[in-house]
Amino acid sequence: MTGVKGIGWWTEGAWGRVITGARGNGGGQKRFSSQFRNFGRLDRESKAAAYAVALSLEDACISYPLAPQTAAGIAGGNSLGCLRADLTYFRDYVECGRTLGRGNYFIYTLPTSPLAECAIHFGLEGPLLYAAGGSSPFSRSVEIAEKVIGDGQAEIMLAGGASDEGAVFFTLQGTGNEKARITTGHVMEVLGNSGAATLAGAVELLDNLMKERGIRAAV
Repeated sequence: MTGVKGIGWWTEGAWGRVITGARGNGGGQKRFSSQFRNFGRLDRESKAAAYAVALSLEDACISYPLAPQTAAGIAGGNSLGCLRADLTYFRDYVECGRTLGRGNYFIYTLPTSPLAECAIHFGLEGPLLYAAGGSSPFSRSVEIAEKVIGDGQAEIMLAGGASDEGAVFFTLQGTGNEKARITTGHVMEVLGNSGAATLAGAVELLDNLMKERGIRAAV
């Protein structure tokens, strides 16, 4: 069985840890327990993903960077791929006279770049997988992460995604025969709801799930 140990979300104006029930306004690099090198050069989606991953690990009471011997990976997805980064890069290319484009913009024209930035900072040396499309920008990555754990390729997986609104990530971990308080099945049922098509809708439904399951962990 795969349990959901932590859920973290972040937007420009607010952040939250779903299982422990913590919320706050604003946010910034104080969300990281260790310095995030070259954070300023990251694009918007990469920053949002990094914040949400930090909050998810914090929600799961997992310290980072994870030890090299820990088999931990990350899976992410969204509905638009790297469209925003593509537009930024090609706009810059045109403005520079169609002779060159800045390398830092080019990095983020790869849809896996936000996940790779997170893997480097948080010590996720296991599988890194990206899924595009789908009715929910987050559910497919949770499905993939669950399968990776079930196949024995990782012990811990971060799964989620970043969008124009912000980002949400789930910390998944195999529980063996032990019953999990929150399973991937519970989360998938929530994410399959039409109301979870937006980040705000997904967070509200996840909060309701915690209430229904009677989870009141201390912050």
